[in-house]
Amino acid sequence: MTPSYCLFFQPAAQQPNPCAAAPVVGPCKGTFPRWYYDQNAGECKHFLYGGCQGNHNNFLQESDCVSECIQKSEN
Repeated sequence: MTPSYCLFFQPAAQQPNPCAAAPVVGPCKGTFPRWYYDQNAGECKHFLYGGCQGNHNNFLQESDCVSECIQKSEN
C-alpha cells in the first residue's frame, strides 16, 4: 500500500467528525448558501460559504446536515 492510499482510505473511526467543527466561511468572496451543525444549539443552521478553504461541517442542504449530525447521533 502506498502512503497516499492509506491517507485516502482511512477507516471511519479515524476520520474527523464534521459535526464537531465550527463552520468556516473561508477567504474567498463567494456567497454559497450552506448548512452547518451548531453543537451548542444542537441544530443545523444556515451560513454563507465563501467557496474555498472550508471544512467538512458544510452541507448543501439542511436535510444532509440533519442526517449526518442529528439522526446519526440519535442512533
